[in-house]
Amino acid sequence: MKEAPVVSRSEGSLPSGSSRGAYRRLRQGYVLTSVLLAVAVLIQVFLAGSGLFGEPSWWSTHRMFGMMLSLGPLVLLALGLAARLPWRTLLLTGLLLVLFGLQPVLILGPGLSELPELKALHVVNAVLIFALTAMLGQQVWRRLAPANESLAR
Repeated sequence: MKEAPVVSRSEGSLPSGSSRGAYRRLRQGYVLTSVLLAVAVLIQVFLAGSGLFGEPSWWSTHRMFGMMLSLGPLVLLALGLAARLPWRTLLLTGLLLVLFGLQPVLILGPGLSELPELKALHVVNAVLIFALTAMLGQQVWRRLAPANESLAR
């Protein structure tokens, strides 16, 4: 009986053989999803700014769009697990899920009406979400690039 190739979870290397292409496509999906999620976070910031400095009706769009965005980290985590990404990347993707879960709590959480300054952490958390999403996408993108090829081509 032929043994399955061993994949190092710490390095996130791809197995050889026919499954290599499938893992590569899953990793490409992870990168694409992270890019789309980072762009969506920027759109979310724009919607918040529109509600704050423009028409207040944009707040409902900001709220609804935020609810939809919360699916992004779940998709990233599923893709990361399926693509056998390194455990550190999976851990950071889990942290991204936690940060997304904190967003509504930082605005609507109990006791925040008495401490409105804490609501400012909603914005700080959004910056962390954007930075972590971009960083994760870049990490996986680098794993996709062959060692002998330049990314600038």
